[in-house]
Amino acid sequence: LVSRSGEVPSDAIVDLHFVFVGATGLDRASAKEDATFQEVIGNVDSIWSGAGLGVGAITYADFGGNVDKFSVIDYDSSAPGELYQTISGDPGRMLTVFVVDAIESSDGSEILGAAAGPPGTATLGGNSKAGMMVAAVDYAEDPLYTAQIIAHEGAHFLGLHHTTEKD
Repeated sequence: LVSRSGEVPSDAIVDLHFVFVGATGLDRASAKEDATFQEVIGNVDSIWSGAGLGVGAITYADFGGNVDKFSVIDYDSSAPGELYQTISGDPGRMLTVFVVDAIESSDGSEILGAAAGPPGTATLGGNSKAGMMVAAVDYAEDPLYTAQIIAHEGAHFLGLHHTTEKD
């Protein structure tokens, strides 16, 4: 059971907390100044605005855990859930986005993002549903595509499913 405490906010915004896990060329300090990464965030806001949702406050952090273990995620293992579990306590009303180098799958398919959910647990840390991840591999070459991945996975985290599935 996930319950809400306090008042329902009147604004339709999602605060984003980016956690950099060995993402090549990006960390807490550089992402704030990186024009391309800021373009990614602006694109996420534009995409979500079409659905009446906006990007709120943006915060940045460097991953404090085992970077070697989590910078390249084995999607088919327990690593995604373990990564999400590193969010401790009550992270507040925000979506934690882990920015990793790559997300690998045993079938060889390219995975650019993954969300805990639908839905995730935005205000309850320390569990396998407490965040989402995006691979930083293409952000510099195609900031719009990276924004689409973040917006898509963020929508899963917020509770939306695909309208169709490939199978």
